[in-house]
Amino acid sequence: MATETSVTHTLGPWTVGQRREPIRIYSRFGSIATVGGEAPDDETRSNALLIAASPMLFASCKELREVCAVAMRVIVAQGPPYLIDLFEHELQQIGIRDGFGVRADQAIALAERGEP
Repeated sequence: MATETSVTHTLGPWTVGQRREPIRIYSRFGSIATVGGEAPDDETRSNALLIAASPMLFASCKELREVCAVAMRVIVAQGPPYLIDLFEHELQQIGIRDGFGVRADQAIALAERGEP
């Protein structure tokens, strides 16, 4: 029987330090990561900013997944049947073809358990 492993992370917010070499990411507890080498470029700094946004993005992903799930439950329970088809069609029009919330679930599993 497989057991679920919980991965914990340093609480946000995270920020990117002002020094260019090396680029460090900080929490209120101190430095948590170093990104890039001796002469980081703009892409490396952009990657550091994305990493620093991770706690906020993670919380937003979980929140939006729940909001969307509630909206879908309301549509299924209260709306006419054609709304479900319309909703799925609109998702496909914006490139969501793998199913409702699949990528969010995978991202959350990766962040919480270290596995997609």
